[in-house]
Amino acid sequence: IESRILVTPVKMPRKHEVPALQELALCSIGEYVTDFGKSLVPPICSESRTDPRGGSKRLHNLLKSMKHRLSSSIPRHLYNRMALKSLTAIKLLINDRRNTYNDFQPINVFLTEVSVLVNLIEVLLHHNLRSMEFAEWPKIMRHVLYNNLENMSGLEVLDLGSGSAGWRTSEIEKLIINGVSHMPNLLSFTLCSDCTDNIIFVVGETCKKLRALDVIASRSVTDRSIPSILNCQFLKEVKLFRTSVSIGGFSELLMRLPWLENMGRCDDVGEVFEAISLKEINQDKSLALKVLETRNVTIDDLFLFVDVCPFVTSVSIMCDERTDLRILSALEHLQELKLLSCDFYGDKVNDLLEMTNSRIRSLHLEHVEEIDRSALVYISQYCPGIKSLTFYNCDFSEGLSTQFRALKVEPFRQLQRLKCVADCASCHLEFLLSNCLAIKFIQLGSSTGVGDLTMQKVFAVNKMRELEELKILYGGDLSMRTVRLIMENCEGLRRLSELEGWHGVTQHELEAFREELRVNNVDLDTSPTLSLA
Repeated sequence: IESRILVTPVKMPRKHEVPALQELALCSIGEYVTDFGKSLVPPICSESRTDPRGGSKRLHNLLKSMKHRLSSSIPRHLYNRMALKSLTAIKLLINDRRNTYNDFQPINVFLTEVSVLVNLIEVLLHHNLRSMEFAEWPKIMRHVLYNNLENMSGLEVLDLGSGSAGWRTSEIEKLIINGVSHMPNLLSFTLCSDCTDNIIFVVGETCKKLRALDVIASRSVTDRSIPSILNCQFLKEVKLFRTSVSIGGFSELLMRLPWLENMGRCDDVGEVFEAISLKEINQDKSLALKVLETRNVTIDDLFLFVDVCPFVTSVSIMCDERTDLRILSALEHLQELKLLSCDFYGDKVNDLLEMTNSRIRSLHLEHVEEIDRSALVYISQYCPGIKSLTFYNCDFSEGLSTQFRALKVEPFRQLQRLKCVADCASCHLEFLLSNCLAIKFIQLGSSTGVGDLTMQKVFAVNKMRELEELKILYGGDLSMRTVRLIMENCEGLRRLSELEGWHGVTQHELEAFREELRVNNVDLDTSPTLSLA
């Protein structure tokens, strides 16, 4: 009789996959564009020494020819992906050239070379582009992007970031106005700090399809922009925090934009709703608002808000004084809740969660006190379908907790994202990590005190098979033992970051681990991020 022994292989994070042919082709176009740029440098620099105007004209004609070649050869639905990969290749090329400069080279020759490479960006700026985010590109490239905004007339998403952060508002205003006036298909427009009433006027006149407008911290946006914003009747998101728009302006937008769901952060929301009520709005008509983000809210503000905005799905509020938060349970569509500066029991957060009838899918608690084991159990029982849970600078208590004989609902079985940036006891962390079987993202702060022993206990009951990303910003008692446990259990892992902060992992061990990943072709990113985002 032949006996067979079945050995279960150890599952590891998956290997790097071979890129698709389409992906390889798009990357090759980036190389093609940069090779073209390199070939331009010698002849253009040579001609520019004797005939600067002739060199500039020749460069312009060559770039124009390449632009036509790309736009006529790349399918429209792939053009945006191609452009982003090529822009990335150009950015690397520019950086390489700048890093090779030395004091022995003539500065005028170096500047001409860099200018040729920077102008190479123009071959990609075409009507077929659908989205552009300026923050992704260095300042030297953004200059060319600003000057060519009018050539990107097919944009649907334009994110100008913070512009000049308010330092050169008047200088870039004309460029933005000229560009946006050619973008009738724009659906999303972002310009923080530098936006003005004049820019909003052009947006309102040109971009009738606009869905999202974000001009946070732009003090030059006033109530004069309200009529222009109202021209975009399909707007769902308008963010005007820290602009010069008045209470009356906010109330006007809420009443006259029928699809407005998100007005961003507004700390004067109580006065805004009061202004709406004073304008004798029809009591049977409810606002379409679905997102509320405010500070310094009072109980009277909440009563008014619940009455006027019954369709809200997301609430973010800060309580400076004792507030009975149970009033929020009247919001029948509430799914996302962010609470700042309150007490879990004193402000009735536990009762609120119970009264929401398992609707909460995302809970963010920041500077919330009275968090103990019982609070965690209440969250798990009253929010059985919760998918995202965040504790940020909360006060965790190790005091006596309510005794629960048997839990009616298995805790945190649907939780996918967990962030804990707080000083908590190991028992709290173990309870959370041991029960979230479907977890995909974990981030632990520097004061959680997690160590090898804690992780060993967790993995004994929860293999975290679906975990994709793990960030532990600091681990005084974490070593390669935990790294090996993670590698043996978390077959879906894609990122394991901040290992530099694990005191039990030496530099030599970290380098050897990364070399092991490279040799075995394991698709795991271990680069540091140092981010709480």
